[in-house]
Amino acid sequence: MKNSLKLLPAGLIPFALGYAFNYLILRFPLFVRFIFPLSLLCTVLWGRLSYTLSNPRESPFPQALLMCSPGLLVLALLLFQALVLKRYWMNAIGSWSQLYFLPFLNISSSLLSPPLSALWGTASLSALYAGSWLAMFSSCLTGILLKRGHTGLLRFR
Repeated sequence: MKNSLKLLPAGLIPFALGYAFNYLILRFPLFVRFIFPLSLLCTVLWGRLSYTLSNPRESPFPQALLMCSPGLLVLALLLFQALVLKRYWMNAIGSWSQLYFLPFLNISSSLLSPPLSALWGTASLSALYAGSWLAMFSSCLTGILLKRGHTGLLRFR
């Protein structure tokens, strides 16, 4: 598990990506046209990063959970703000917690928008944040499983 601790700092990378996405969206409004392909690319690169950093001799689920644990903490903060406080904090914690999932939000929105069409307001946004975390976790777990040489029943070795 000592070698897997390098996965924890990698889980902080979406903060920088989210800030970059936010800057580009506000600075160049036409950037919005490229968000879906870039979100898809970020999701694939997230899996590739987990593939690169993971240890194939250790259990894949704890490694994926370790890499996505900063996102789980951010998700808890977002759900607290949205569901308990019914508003987002107007400080650095409130802003950065929303920016964390920005690179992955378009993917989850595309996948979850039909089932969430009945939900409104913070409930649907909270579900999109949870869907973003699940997309990150799934991509991470897929990368780790590929490094081990199999995904479920398929073996690549």
